[in-house]
Amino acid sequence: MQKIFLFLSVFFFFINGHSQKPDVKKSEIPEWVELSSVDYNIEAAKEASGFYYLLVDNQDNLKSHERFRHRAYRILNTEGLGEMADFSVDFDAEYSSVKIHFINIIRNGKIIKKLDLNKIRIFQQESNSENKIYDERYTAMLNLSDIRIDDIIDY
Repeated sequence: MQKIFLFLSVFFFFINGHSQKPDVKKSEIPEWVELSSVDYNIEAAKEASGFYYLLVDNQDNLKSHERFRHRAYRILNTEGLGEMADFSVDFDAEYSSVKIHFINIIRNGKIIKKLDLNKIRIFQQESNSENKIYDERYTAMLNLSDIRIDDIIDY
């Protein structure tokens, strides 16, 4: 009986140790990043649907194994509000962590800061749950409240 209890204790410890959700941190932009400026006055292309990207910037530091992503897009209509009014990032907690530098809304030329770590929800993806295979992929999501048509989301 004692062996069974010990096995179950170790088993539950192992499950609990791996079931903790990763956290998301706020950090300054790393020194190695060459920050691109965003031209907020770019007009959307005629074929644009609900939103239009103003900036897509990907930078990788091979030495430190870090990635930097910078996006800015304008919400064009209600379709864009439905598609892009949330900030989300998918990541594999086994190999990576998430550091957010800023999430801003640009409205009528004014910056509205939206990054609030307390409001970020983190949930595990279950793409292979039907096969009883669970991995360490997560999504961190922040609902950006009060987003309006013509707002620019910059993160």
